[in-house]
Amino acid sequence: MVKAFYQSIHYEALRERKFRRGPLGGAISFSDRHPAARDSILDYFNETSIERVGVLHGEYLLLHSGVLLVDRKGVMTGACISLEDRWVAQFMATESARPETTAHIRELLDNWDRAPAAHNLPVLCDPYSNNYYHFSLEMIPRVRYFAPGGHTSLIMSKNSLARPFQRDLVVHTLGAMTCLPLDIAMRVYDPILAHDTMSNEGIFWLRHASGIAARPGNRRIYVRRAARGTRSDVGGGISESAGFQALLRDFGFETVDFGNGENGVAAQIAMLDGVGLILSAHGAALTNLAYLNPKLTVIEVIGPRTPRACFMHIAAALGFEYHGIFSNAYDDRLDIVVDLDELHEALRARM
Repeated sequence: MVKAFYQSIHYEALRERKFRRGPLGGAISFSDRHPAARDSILDYFNETSIERVGVLHGEYLLLHSGVLLVDRKGVMTGACISLEDRWVAQFMATESARPETTAHIRELLDNWDRAPAAHNLPVLCDPYSNNYYHFSLEMIPRVRYFAPGGHTSLIMSKNSLARPFQRDLVVHTLGAMTCLPLDIAMRVYDPILAHDTMSNEGIFWLRHASGIAARPGNRRIYVRRAARGTRSDVGGGISESAGFQALLRDFGFETVDFGNGENGVAAQIAMLDGVGLILSAHGAALTNLAYLNPKLTVIEVIGPRTPRACFMHIAAALGFEYHGIFSNAYDDRLDIVVDLDELHEALRARM
């Protein structure tokens, strides 16, 4: 069983803060056609989040993923994770029990003193580092905890630097800090570890630190989620029936596709310059809301596979008008079939 870093008796907290999400404000609305689904999604704003930053005293081997620490006795501790996330808890339990993992750890323990060493450095890693949303709005904003401590370097897994959007954000946000890529196990002494979830503070920090922004305007943009991008599942976009395509033409929408991960963040935001209204299915592409400015209207279509309010949270934090539409219908590609009458009504009310 793997414990989280903050559960260790060797952990010294430097910052620990609990906060409640919300409030929503008057510019946020959600369709009442599926009240049970709506209430479940909005319950996100009744939850609390915890920011944790601290030093894990001692000597450890940090595995190449950056999310697993091992001491000299072979005892495993999760780094930069929260076991309050049930998916992470399941992942860590499964990974730590794999025979290949335990065999690799035995080999590392036998060669402990040969591993390169680093002292008192921050570790910036996350199990979701390949995901555009989690990397941009949860992982990278943790840099704000490290710079005030006078740290000039931090450790990141090599996997966290593999994609254009990852490298783009690292260049834009690290400032004078340098990145130490982790591609093999490394000995770390008194590592500085942090974990949090998306917050208003993190959103505003990202906007300021990156310097990336799009100007507001009158463009109406439909964000197509046809590309795989950082997703592992098929579908998840809006079903583009003939009726839906006619609606896009009638309301003067342009279609934007951010691609399959080949575009950096600044290039994606450039595609949104002059936007005044965004229509999109729930998906990581809506992470780009963090770089936009009022006056902006967002219409998000959500299905039962992804009933989450994180992008509504961004809209509320930045003062955007937001309207959510829920649909429990999917087509053969597992794209969401939106009620066109309801969508038409929502658009007309906001034009």
